[in-house]
Amino acid sequence: MLTLELKNGPVLPLYHLAIRLQADLPLHISVQTKAGRGYRLLTRHSIRVTPARAPVLSAKITAADGFRRIMREDMDSLVNNLPAVKADDMEGIHQMRVAIRRLRTTLQLFSVCLDDTKATQFEDGLQRIGRILGAARDWDVFSTETLRTASPALPMQDGWQALNTAATGLRTQAHNALQQELAGPDITACVLALTAWMEDAPFRGSHKKMDHKLIALAPDLLDRVTRKVVRRGRHISHLSTTDLHSLRKTLKKLRYSVDSMASLYPTRKVKSYLKHCRRLQSCLGDINDAAVALTLTDRLRCIQPDLSTKACNTVIRWSKKRRQQATRRLPQAWSAFHKATPFWRS
Repeated sequence: MLTLELKNGPVLPLYHLAIRLQADLPLHISVQTKAGRGYRLLTRHSIRVTPARAPVLSAKITAADGFRRIMREDMDSLVNNLPAVKADDMEGIHQMRVAIRRLRTTLQLFSVCLDDTKATQFEDGLQRIGRILGAARDWDVFSTETLRTASPALPMQDGWQALNTAATGLRTQAHNALQQELAGPDITACVLALTAWMEDAPFRGSHKKMDHKLIALAPDLLDRVTRKVVRRGRHISHLSTTDLHSLRKTLKKLRYSVDSMASLYPTRKVKSYLKHCRRLQSCLGDINDAAVALTLTDRLRCIQPDLSTKACNTVIRWSKKRRQQATRRLPQAWSAFHKATPFWRS
């Protein structure tokens, strides 16, 4: 174990040193100290999962410092959950995936102010890792939630156990692919390079707005995301599953963006707006989960054609029913969201 510690002075040289070391040696980033690791091994305490936290931003903070503060908070969540993910902890995988989504959201939120070439490279790298986490997460949900919820409708002797075993096998494959990714150098290289870039000079040279207060720039940034949500949600009752999936992802970006900026505004107004976001997101999430369940069931049937038709059809019927119920709630949830006044403009 090699520990790099900053006693005082600027942090950037420390990251540059870490990048040089990682380029020559198979090092993996970790925030665990030797003492902390030893204590955990001695006491056999489980590895802690770290949920994402919204940054605390003052009304006087500049847009540049605010961007870095938001990025640091999400980067901390990513790195702090690495031990849990390496231990194959399901919740750790979920939280690390959320951290990556939040990092990508922040890069997109500030994209008009950033060096777009570098920002795009980092976003692509994060997206690739996010897909691997997403595959593991999808099978986690299918195996531990979807099948458990749908299974009371089918006795064990009707092929349910075989379906569960087949799903567990593909879940294991997805987790093995994730562990293989974490054993490689890419995640550490991405984290170090992204952190060094954001601490150095990530902004376009001509973009002076980053020197202004974040609270003055935030409304324009949030408006851009909101417009995308509104555009993608038009005629919501007639949108395809693919279109609803795109809307769900954009809405999630809006929610993460609002979370990041929340401390700049009165708590009551933020909570009221987020309530409408969560309600709409819940409907879209149920529709998406049902679509994923159908996709994974079809994949299982293709790989193992001898699986019980009755068991598979039970999952399919359950998924379609869930989608129908969410679809009925969707227009009302969309209407309430669409009528909500953005708190950053009220």
